[in-house]
Amino acid sequence: MAHIGDPLEDLGWALSEIWCWEKKETPAYLIPREEALDIWAQESKIEINKDSLFWWELFACVKGLAIWISAGHEFSTGSNTDPVNLFSAWVPGRYTYRNYFR
Repeated sequence: MAHIGDPLEDLGWALSEIWCWEKKETPAYLIPREEALDIWAQESKIEINKDSLFWWELFACVKGLAIWISAGHEFSTGSNTDPVNLFSAWVPGRYTYRNYFR
């Protein structure tokens, strides 16, 4: 879901460890992180500012938590009992909290 704004925001979301928790240096379990960044920079013609990317990766964690918490609330109150909401609150939420906020 891309939108107008800093393209590094989308990159930060794609690099989030939630998509590669067992192999943190292999985004989406595809290729090594540095190789992915090199390809992205080359193809997009956008220089990657490491500080900005760090910020967007942190932002992705917070945004993810908002999504996981909202999904859990929807499931627990019965307003939307889709099992995806349960999974979203349980696995990614637990992983994010355990790895970033302890």
